[in-house]
Amino acid sequence: MTAELRVNFGIALANKGSLQQAMKYFRRAIELRPDYPEAYNNLSVVLFRNKLLDEAEDCLRRAIELRSDYPEAYNNLGAVLKDMNQLDEAENCLRRAIELKPNYPEGYINLGEILKDTNRLDEAEVCFRRAIELNPDCPEAYNSLGVVQVGVKRLEEALNLFNRAIELRFDYPEAYNNLGAVLKDMNQLDEAENCLRRAIEFRSDYPEAYNNLGLVFKKTNCLDEAEKYFRRAIALNPDYPQAYVNLGMVLKETYRLDEAAEYFHQVIERYPDFLEADFALGILYLLQGKYDKWWAKYELRCKVFEYCQPEIRRWQGEELAGRKILLFYEQGFGDTIQFVRYASKVAELAFETIVWVPKPLGRLLDASQNSFTIYTGEIIRPEEYDFACPLPSLPFVFNTSQETIPRVIPYVQSSIDIASKWREILDRLDGVTNIGLGSSGPETLIIKMTKAVQFLLISSVNSLTPEKYTGSAYRQVIGQKT
Repeated sequence: MTAELRVNFGIALANKGSLQQAMKYFRRAIELRPDYPEAYNNLSVVLFRNKLLDEAEDCLRRAIELRSDYPEAYNNLGAVLKDMNQLDEAENCLRRAIELKPNYPEGYINLGEILKDTNRLDEAEVCFRRAIELNPDCPEAYNSLGVVQVGVKRLEEALNLFNRAIELRFDYPEAYNNLGAVLKDMNQLDEAENCLRRAIEFRSDYPEAYNNLGLVFKKTNCLDEAEKYFRRAIALNPDYPQAYVNLGMVLKETYRLDEAAEYFHQVIERYPDFLEADFALGILYLLQGKYDKWWAKYELRCKVFEYCQPEIRRWQGEELAGRKILLFYEQGFGDTIQFVRYASKVAELAFETIVWVPKPLGRLLDASQNSFTIYTGEIIRPEEYDFACPLPSLPFVFNTSQETIPRVIPYVQSSIDIASKWREILDRLDGVTNIGLGSSGPETLIIKMTKAVQFLLISSVNSLTPEKYTGSAYRQVIGQKT
């Protein structure tokens, strides 16, 4: 049997999944014809699928040595080098493959993957769209383009792309997993669960799908199920730091704090740059009242959640006499109200203190103090300030302990006019007063809020029952029941 015939047999066997047999045919073809570049290239594909990356690289370099204008070999070498984390050389190989073969969809897809992984999303999008232009029936291109759209927060377009990938390939676990992850983030949890179970059906050893399924159940407060799926993800991939952190957060929610800490410490030790684990460990310190450790960990939130800061020198406790400082909100209304209690402490030190808050909080906070200025605009002029500091960082700057938390109560109060207006309204009501509490948080948080309000208002509230509404249903019920 000739070398050429052996290569053809090898390709047929590889397509059927008989990789070991295919490998034998390719090796025998090379023995018969040592200068046969196609044999080296095809052998590299089988070696790559068996994770024998070094040998695959050697084969591809030999193929290119024998045939310098071999686009498929450059493309495959780029894929191998990418898996070996040699990204610069991998990119060069893929660009060379496209240079040799401009209408090469696989080359554009592989180049796009490297650009995506190095966060050059605009360039990656161009590559994936070019691949689709060259091959409109390529499910991998739609799936990868969908991942890029997720990265730039265009979730609806991502949904369409993942669905298109599945239309083209019904048994595509990666597309089902990506679709499920987006649906999870959009709180379409039933649909997300279905997609993720389909991903696992087609690929039972898929740790990312199990991890995402765990996140779906965590969102619905089914913590036992969530824990089961996170543990399954870790069993399938022991080097999966995000799954360890997610499992630790479930253990935290079920008050198994020591066990949660063990998982966070494992990640910190093995992956020192994985800041989510450090931040999660800080949450445990908060629950344990270890504020000195918590505030330092809490500073990691800026990197973990990529919060932005005005281009003004960050205040870290420097002298403020004669200086103007901007304190700015960073998160939601609740956190802003919680941490604004520290603004008066800053105002005692600074010549002028401006507190930038969301516009809906402006009236409330403006009526609550007179030692600093509330600003609710959209434009900040950095040149007007000497320092800036996010409100949630003030406890860290002041080295807060449980004993030194500012306790001037109330530190937030409505204006006299507003309070008088509502006193008149409430005085005119007869019988039971229905009080509505709005929260965008999880159901467990709403239940905790309800219990807290019942305790605070027990003398004047006959009953208070949590009800769950979302979207338009929430807006419709407000006017009817309160």
